[in-house]
Amino acid sequence: MIVTTNLIIVLIVAATICTLLFLAGYFYRENPVTVRTVHAGSGDNHTFRDDRSNVRITSFDTFYSKGKKVDPKKYDVRIAEGDCMAARGIGNGDILFIRRFGDGGKKNLNPGDILFIRKEKDEHLFCKIRGFHHPDEKGRAITFYYGNDNRFIESSSPYDMDKIDGIAEMKFENKL
Repeated sequence: MIVTTNLIIVLIVAATICTLLFLAGYFYRENPVTVRTVHAGSGDNHTFRDDRSNVRITSFDTFYSKGKKVDPKKYDVRIAEGDCMAARGIGNGDILFIRRFGDGGKKNLNPGDILFIRKEKDEHLFCKIRGFHHPDEKGRAITFYYGNDNRFIESSSPYDMDKIDGIAEMKFENKL
């Protein structure tokens, strides 16, 4: 009788462990957040390729900002490729949570906002980040970035507002 009871307990524990392992694997595989790169270098010397990063965010990864848990599924999650915003605390490999503007959404930009910009070059589309400096007389965004010596550099040409897709709301050090 004791052997049967011990065997039942061992089987229950083994079944519980197997169930937990199955659930852990399920949550790891299900609903991962797609993480892409965003160009954060000076100039347009971007190499065109699939911009999916090798970073995977799953339901096990947690992010906190200002003491509150942040759901990465509510943002466009990007990895900064370059360090043109290092003076603003965004370094190469950092994770950015981009709040995208909806189609036709109002774009309330403030000086210093980190803009998420779509750019086309040689029939390729890529995304980049720049700081918002001010609007020009035509309503386009005058932007800036920082050089290797953290020197403020105004971008050579303004961006039409329809090319600005969002604002980087949060930055996290990449520990993934």
